[in-house]
Amino acid sequence: MNNLRRVGVDSTRRPRPRREYVLGDDGDTLLEVLIALLVMSITVVSLLVGFSTAFSASATHRNLAVTDTVLRSVTEEVFSAFQQVNSPVYVACPTATTSYYNSELSSALTPPSPYDTSYTGSITQVAYWSGSNFSLDSSTCTSGSTVPQQLTLQVLGPRGASESTVFVISGSGQIIVAPSVQLNAPTISSVATPSATSGVLAITYAASSNAPSGQTYTAKACLDSAMTLQCVSDTSYASGSDISGLIPGSTYYLTISADPSTGYLSATSSQVSAVATGTSSTPTVTSVTSSTTTTGALVVSYVGLSSPPSGQTYSVQACTDSAMSLNCVSQGSFVSGATLGGLAAGSRYYVTVTANSNGSTPASTSVVASPAKLATVQLGAPSSISGSPSTTTAGVIDVSFVAPTNAPSKQSYSGLACTNIAMSTGCVSVSSIYSGAQITGLTPGTSYYFTISALASSGYLSSTSAVSNGVQATTSLTPPSITSTSSPSSGTATIAYSGSSNAPSGQTYTATACTNVSMTLGCLSVNSYVSGASLSGLSSATTYYVTISANASSGYLSATSSVKSVNVQ
Repeated sequence: MNNLRRVGVDSTRRPRPRREYVLGDDGDTLLEVLIALLVMSITVVSLLVGFSTAFSASATHRNLAVTDTVLRSVTEEVFSAFQQVNSPVYVACPTATTSYYNSELSSALTPPSPYDTSYTGSITQVAYWSGSNFSLDSSTCTSGSTVPQQLTLQVLGPRGASESTVFVISGSGQIIVAPSVQLNAPTISSVATPSATSGVLAITYAASSNAPSGQTYTAKACLDSAMTLQCVSDTSYASGSDISGLIPGSTYYLTISADPSTGYLSATSSQVSAVATGTSSTPTVTSVTSSTTTTGALVVSYVGLSSPPSGQTYSVQACTDSAMSLNCVSQGSFVSGATLGGLAAGSRYYVTVTANSNGSTPASTSVVASPAKLATVQLGAPSSISGSPSTTTAGVIDVSFVAPTNAPSKQSYSGLACTNIAMSTGCVSVSSIYSGAQITGLTPGTSYYFTISALASSGYLSSTSAVSNGVQATTSLTPPSITSTSSPSSGTATIAYSGSSNAPSGQTYTATACTNVSMTLGCLSVNSYVSGASLSGLSSATTYYVTISANASSGYLSATSSVKSVNVQ
């Protein structure tokens, strides 16, 4: 019975080991697959949007760059058209307005094709020269004045883009441009006197070496070396051609100028002289200048007849009009270089010289000398002269004065300061001064008297003011010296000091106490502080740092002692 086995049971088999389960990708669910696809699609969309944005930004930048380039080009073309208008446009202030220029220059301000539908040009601002700067206030200009005006030209493009150009236009209607190239001066090589024609000269010259294509030149001939009297000009002058209309037999001073153009500055040759062809049968006025010594006078020089009879005399006449009929003054037996007086100071005169009749020789009169010249003016003296010691600098006096009412524009002045009222000792001069300026280099603490002179200029005689009252040149006070400090009671201190050695009578002092050596924290000051007086209101048991200052007064600059310390009880 023991050998019997249970049917269906293998008693010899060993137990099967436990199985270890490992997770892998083989069992991914459908949901996980869908999530992965979603993430991938979002990434692809993001990349596409990024590329699209980059392409769009690049295209926008390109469009803006093209628009800016085109706008600048259109602006340059509009400005060029404005410069080249046949009849220069200008209106005297204060009637000059943007509407005036826009209406007068509407054709010149029109952008060229094909930009004329998308771009517009206009003058957007007019500024007026006030004498020192440009102002938008038209009242800075006297009515009818032809001073320069500053215009702003603006060109508008698509999408609100704009470009502006600022330039100045003068009273002649000429646009003032700042060229970048200085032309080299032409050179006169010879002057010929063609025998076939009277009153002619022919100038041969070498052109400017750096001139652009199409460069033009102007010849100018005048009777005086200052190039102002009886001048004849010939524009677009060709080398070797005739310059005519000169007074026969007269000496002329000649120059050749390379004319300015866009991007080029003009240049003028050295001056030469030559005698115009022919023989003059009349005197020739060669110089008319304002007298440098006499009020209401002109100095007149002339060349007489080429072959005068014995005893030939001349007379001179000056009138305020070129027809020689108004306010005329004459003088007989007038010699060249003499002074013609009796004129109205400040008026301008035209002049002729007449060879008086002499036996069988009839009288003959020169060509009218032009432009009109100013009869000498005696400048009024500067007035209301006053001065005061500088409040900032030692050895300096601040001066002020009122200019003479008949002084010309840009009148210059000089100053003289001396230590005596006779203006002869210890003098210091200033070659150029204006009201509100300073006379420097004076001896500190010394009293000075001063005068202001209106300097002479062409047509104006100098003048000098009356002598001012004495004014002391500013002195820097010497620093006071703290001799001792103490704290006699709680919250108080005393400072003993010696005052400034060069202080004036009545000099006052200020005491200052602070809680730091830089004298910036917890400070307390007492004006009119007397040496040894009590300084109260201080914090107990605190170290204070103190100074004594000599206060500034008229003619004296303040000074401060060195810092000292005191332990307050």
